[in-house]
Amino acid sequence: MLLGTAAWGQGAIKDIIAVIRGKDVVSCSYSYTMRGGMPLKDSGTAELQGHMYHTTTSGGLETYSDGTTCWVVDPKAREVVITEAGESMVSHLDEYIGYVHISRFDGKNLSCTIVRPDRDVDLDFSASGITLTAPSPSDVSRFVFDVSALDSSWIVTDLR
Repeated sequence: MLLGTAAWGQGAIKDIIAVIRGKDVVSCSYSYTMRGGMPLKDSGTAELQGHMYHTTTSGGLETYSDGTTCWVVDPKAREVVITEAGESMVSHLDEYIGYVHISRFDGKNLSCTIVRPDRDVDLDFSASGITLTAPSPSDVSRFVFDVSALDSSWIVTDLR
């Protein structure tokens, strides 16, 4: 499945949400800049499949979620924090449809601004090299971090 490029605006946003919620694995590089009281800027890579995801930030911090459990991994500090996943961002995408302004979308690259003052959201987001691949049936290993493979020098904090 390829991302369509027919129309920017609400139709394109709904198409993107449908792809993210779909069965394919969505992979891309991303960057964002958040403005406001606590400005933040970062970039990295992401793989998403429905409510499951794996992200790696430019600083090397990794987050894994299989939709039930979330692992935040800091390889430099040799530390893992495990929590319940809670609701994923995918559950709330429809709430942002009217607040997303797409400046570029060609099926492989996306640039947009999201401004939602009632949630204190003001950010620029871009994704590049977007690819879709069919998942391997029942293989969610890319979204799970195996703490049993760590040696004793790692700190594992399980907050579930």
